[in-house]
Amino acid sequence: MRINEDQFLERITEDPIDADGLLRELEALARCGAVAQAETFARMLEEALAERGRTEEALTVLQTRLGWREPNGEALERARTRVRELIGDDRERLQLADYAGFDRPLPPAEAVRRLRILLRLREGVLCHDRTWGAGIVRTLDPIQARVIIDFERREQHAMSLAYAAETLTILPPGHLLAQWLTNRAELERLAREQPGTVVKMALRDIGPLTADQLRDQLCPRLVPETEWKPFWETARKALKKDAEVRLPAKRNEPLTLRPPDEEPLGDAWFDTLAKTRDLDQLIEQIEAYAE
Repeated sequence: MRINEDQFLERITEDPIDADGLLRELEALARCGAVAQAETFARMLEEALAERGRTEEALTVLQTRLGWREPNGEALERARTRVRELIGDDRERLQLADYAGFDRPLPPAEAVRRLRILLRLREGVLCHDRTWGAGIVRTLDPIQARVIIDFERREQHAMSLAYAAETLTILPPGHLLAQWLTNRAELERLAREQPGTVVKMALRDIGPLTADQLRDQLCPRLVPETEWKPFWETARKALKKDAEVRLPAKRNEPLTLRPPDEEPLGDAWFDTLAKTRDLDQLIEQIEAYAE
């Protein structure tokens, strides 16, 4: 893959800059082995975004390019310096950077990721923690270096900023768990009337999940434990007809969403089935498709 420098320079002067599209192209360039060129263009994109006040996106680019190379002893300090250049003289943001882990033995990309979490924490922001579940930020206190969050499993929970940066993920508004926090009645209606749609939302937002993992995510948030079996049977029937969902060949394998460019189940699946010689595996594949 090759990117024309003149065209790239022209694209970063556009208003608005297509940061997501350009970053995807740079990631592809780095995957092809042209890491040095990708890094050069990435720094140019960072500068262009920072000049327009799009600091968070500039930090996203920085995090991405830092992940293209193995970190060495000086990489973390260089990353800290670059962060300060992008943030500028914003004292509050610089203060938050002190809790991102630049003074700890972390990969530079991870320290930038943590900073990006801290910069997004403010009252009303939706987030998730593996221990406490989905939550809503109530207060952020940089002086006390802590954040107060109402989690589903623990309200008014105080976290240090350093720990919050390490463990929290920010939920975008359309995320399944964000909808559960802000639009629960409508999501519960959808679970009753269109179980397959809710399962697809879970696969989109959480990732590949086995049936047991789906149950853990949806019960009892959206589906009462006593109603899981009919919910899952209805969802499974709907998903069998949905070309966007890949049903697993084995019961303990996860359901996944097909990439946009992947063909749905067709001749290839039947060819594979015809070549299968293991009877147990053959039965498993047929049962998985028939369920």
